[in-house]
Amino acid sequence: MSVWPRNKTAFPSFTVGIAIIGLIIISTIIVSGLAAGLFDDVSNPWYIFISYLLSFGLSLLALYFIRGKQEKFHFTRIPAGIYILLIIPTIGLVFLREPLIELTELVFPIPEQFENQFGNLMEWHPAIFITLAIFAPLLEELIFRGIILDGFLQRYDPWKAIIWSSVIFGIAHFNPWQFISAMALGIVIGWLYWKTRSLWPGIFIHVLNNAGAYIAGILFYEDQQLVGTSEVLGPVAYSVLLFFSLFVTILFIHWIGVFLTRRPVYWGENENS
Repeated sequence: MSVWPRNKTAFPSFTVGIAIIGLIIISTIIVSGLAAGLFDDVSNPWYIFISYLLSFGLSLLALYFIRGKQEKFHFTRIPAGIYILLIIPTIGLVFLREPLIELTELVFPIPEQFENQFGNLMEWHPAIFITLAIFAPLLEELIFRGIILDGFLQRYDPWKAIIWSSVIFGIAHFNPWQFISAMALGIVIGWLYWKTRSLWPGIFIHVLNNAGAYIAGILFYEDQQLVGTSEVLGPVAYSVLLFFSLFVTILFIHWIGVFLTRRPVYWGENENS
């Protein structure tokens, strides 16, 4: 594995990383306000699609120029076996996110307004699927791993960089109920980026995670209410599912670590960006 370059002035610093959240918020407010003039109903899936694409797209474009056009995004080629091994833990993470959200609800009950907004996403529509399963993984990985984590890894110790970038990733979901699950996902993806300096594994996991969560939400959303997996399976079967999901997630991530130790990824000449 190539040695990470050390650059104490790499973009961004942790403080600037926090400020990037503000950039995304401002961009979202401006774009959402402008896009609202095109639609009678802000729950329209195409409004959600346009608002997300433009707000995160413009934020990415601004960061690309602020960081410097000479700095590239890294799409190092990695062995196909990594993607095969990633499928199982990604499915496990989809199941594990539900208890994390439930734990957060004990401290921060979900307001009715947010439940209604969430319900708008629980109906099948191509615009919502494309937003959640394609553009969100691509744009968010470019911002949070391709720019923020890449800069952090040059400035800070690896695990500090991974955890701090994951905290920023969690905050950027703009609600406490997704913070813990998003942070956990960010840690897994961040670890992979550190090991490979490739955005491909993160995009792959992100696509599977978002698509899986969206499809599961559609299947379990009945009578204007999200039916939890525990209610469908019962407490015993649900506990077994969570234990099995946690076990296989840890096991497969361990196997990926062993795989990358035995067959380390060398970046630089092995990049196709």
